[in-house]
Order: sequence, then C-alpha cells, then structure tokens
Amino acid sequence: MSIVAPSLLPQFFEEMQQVFTQAGDEDSVIPIRMFYRRWAVTVAIERKPSVANRLHAAELAIGDPDAEVRAQAIREAGDIVRAAHREVAGDRLALGVRPRRLARRAASRSRAGGRAHSRVGIGESWPRPHCLRTAEFKVQALEPGQRRR
Repeated sequence: MSIVAPSLLPQFFEEMQQVFTQAGDEDSVIPIRMFYRRWAVTVAIERKPSVANRLHAAELAIGDPDAEVRAQAIREAGDIVRAAHREVAGDRLALGVRPRRLARRAASRSRAGGRAHSRVGIGESWPRPHCLRTAEFKVQALEPGQRRR
C-alpha cells in the first residue's frame, strides 16, 4: 500500500482497526475477508497508473451536469472496478495481464494429446476457488479400489 497509494495509508490503517474490532465483536472473520478484498481491488487499480487515472477521471465526471457524460462515467468506473474484482478473484486477463501459466497449460495439453493431465502438481494451474489460490496442492487421481496414502 505504501508504494502503490501512500496517500491512502491513513484510511487503510483506520479501516483495518475498525474491521478487526468488528470481527472480534461479531466473532467472525468475514469483516476481515471483506477488508482484504476491498483493499486488494484498490491496489489492483492503483498499481496501474493508466487505469487509476481513468477511474479518477470517471469519478470526477460523475458530478457533471450533463446526463450523458454522467452515464458514460458510471459505465467506465463500473467496468474498471469489475475488472479489478475479477483480477483479485484470479482472472488475470481482466486488467490486461497475461499469466505465464496459460502458456504452460497449453503446452501441457498439447503433450497430452489435447486432454488435460489427470495429475496436477505444485505450481500447475487448475480451476479452484479463489480463496484457495495461495495454497499449494498435489491432486492425484485414484484408480478404482485404490486408497489414499
């Protein structure tokens, strides 16, 4: 945060304190997860100056007296924020970032004759919930009658 948007640090720390207090009061981690998601989206937008400038221009244009300009600004801001949410959720193409794993997946499928491998090792890509994308797994298909070790 201090590198991407240093002007937002006071707001970040104040909100963090409120959220952790709320999480303790509610005995729930949901407020913390929402806090991380909100700020991850902010970082996804602010780390790309061209995207951040487009969003800030759209935010200013929302106050324009012309209804058409306001409507266009709302669409632009919505598109940027939705793309940032998709990026945070794992869709790296949302803001124009092409992940290296797409090339690995294509190469892997071509070696397997166009079908996906039955084994997924650490570092390889496979569909999984965004909440698990930081964890490392090794999944192995079991033969009928075979037991997990």
